Amino acid sequence: MATTNVEFIFSQKEMTREEVRKRVVEKFFEEKPGPAKDETYNRYHYLVEKTKEGNIFLIRPANLKLGFDFRVDVDGMVFRKGTNAPTHIDIIEDLKKKSIEDKEFGNKVIDAILEVVDMKDPEEILNKIEDKNIGYSVELLLKLSKWLAIEMDIRYWNGWGRTKYSLWLNLMRLFKFKYEPTPKGFKYYDDEGLGVSEETAIKALNNSKQQLH
Repeated sequence: MATTNVEFIFSQKEMTREEVRKRVVEKFFEEKPGPAKDETYNRYHYLVEKTKEGNIFLIRPANLKLGFDFRVDVDGMVFRKGTNAPTHIDIIEDLKKKSIEDKEFGNKVIDAILEVVDMKDPEEILNKIEDKNIGYSVELLLKLSKWLAIEMDIRYWNGWGRTKYSLWLNLMRLFKFKYEPTPKGFKYYDDEGLGVSEETAIKALNNSKQQLH
């Protein structure tokens, strides 16, 4: 299987969501149209981040093999689905572990991820937070989150995009990581064990924000 390896590392500092999305998509325009010789697709691996736990790659084509879609992989690591590709649940479960063992640290990591999703670059934040060596490293979580957010902006082009990621993180914190995955997001459980839809959970989050002001 022939694969083209490309280094594509850049900082999103002072960039907008639109600028980052454009930069990534324009990079994909450089790919050769398929099919490749003896292959249905031309395959590309983009090195986008370096971390102590493993380098982060964009894999194209992704599972659906459609358009600008890509998969985010971490070289040398295996996640809950038995692949190199982490999901949001992998990150949520790690944040849950951090929050149980050290609530203050867990909240700091969530806040740091929210900053990355809000377009700060991971390198801007890493020197401001001390890693407690609980679960995945803060470096890995921040750099993964940068690319999961970009992936959501591209996959859900005219929809929620990365804002859904921020919403999930805030809801997980509000409901103390009591959740169940659903086809379109998550179901949450309150302290009495009552399950609520994501729509109802969002209303509870908005109410809690209003109470703080």
